[in-house]
Amino acid sequence: MENKKFVFFVNKGFRGTMWDRGGVQYTIEAFLNEFTDKDSVVLLIKINPSYGVPDMTKIINELKPKNRNDFASIEVICDNIPYKELNNLYNRSDVFVSSTRAEGFNLPCVESMAVGKPVITTNFGGQTDFVNEENGWLIDYKLETVTEEVAYEEVQWAIPDVEDLRRIMRHCFENQKEVKEKGKRASLDAMNFTWRHSAKKALSFINQI
Repeated sequence: MENKKFVFFVNKGFRGTMWDRGGVQYTIEAFLNEFTDKDSVVLLIKINPSYGVPDMTKIINELKPKNRNDFASIEVICDNIPYKELNNLYNRSDVFVSSTRAEGFNLPCVESMAVGKPVITTNFGGQTDFVNEENGWLIDYKLETVTEEVAYEEVQWAIPDVEDLRRIMRHCFENQKEVKEKGKRASLDAMNFTWRHSAKKALSFINQI
């Protein structure tokens, strides 16, 4: 029986541009450059179709290193699926990856943590309120002013360091006991961000006004 492959999971909207805010492109680039078909690993990508469905085959081919053809496996799901099935994808994974450029909160990170899966994410944005080195890994980044969308004129988004992301993904793959330990901590920390807990905090704040 073949051993289970180590699964990196991405759940994000993606319009297919190389500057897209969700940062799926950086995870694909890091994965393709770091792993080969000799590594027992897979990148599972769930695209939220609400933002449109890009040509993922074309994008993946554009991001592949040109001097190789021994790439590790990438699976892409672009369909709308019920929450129960989405939960199954989280549970199938070992680590959640969010190489985002900017976030207000980043709900998928909490969803992953809630089922005991640690998170690799950019050290910039709303998710840094609850993702840390005890329950995940934080990617280095640099800031760049957004020029592609008028709505974000003069706003700065992060550009995740792909080399640092490669290093972290390799570290997770080679240190799976640490991944499981951080997953346990992630599950505990996620309990502070349930809808019920958030509603109680909001109500407490309202009562103080």
